Amino acid sequence: MTLLVQGIAQDRNAYLKLQQQLEEQRVLLLARNTEQLTILNRQLLESYQALSLSAAQREEQLRALNVSADKQGLFSLFRRLSPEKLQKVTALWDDFEHQARRCQQLNERNGMVLNMQLSIMENINNADRPDAFLY
Repeated sequence: MTLLVQGIAQDRNAYLKLQQQLEEQRVLLLARNTEQLTILNRQLLESYQALSLSAAQREEQLRALNVSADKQGLFSLFRRLSPEKLQKVTALWDDFEHQARRCQQLNERNGMVLNMQLSIMENINNADRPDAFLY
């Protein structure tokens, strides 16, 4: 149980770091700073891989404790804790989920910026072809 809670706390911190990276990515996208984007994208990939590995480890830990490898299984373990510890662990989990959702939102926002830039470039590249020009 201790390893599970420590892993959730570490992942929460990893998501906070990922948020900073995604914010930086947006700035670099808007500035079209490809050199720094290349470096940052490698770091982002490492962050995503670390979070994926941690999630897989958490699933293994839950299975080893003979509970389902999902939120229900995790909370079935949490309910075995004292009320004080349960409150703390539930708050940690809630914040963990909040940070993960925030990263997803930031990632989607960055994807929209990238798609807009791609669309602009396609329109510029097709400007000399009236039949291919959109709008």
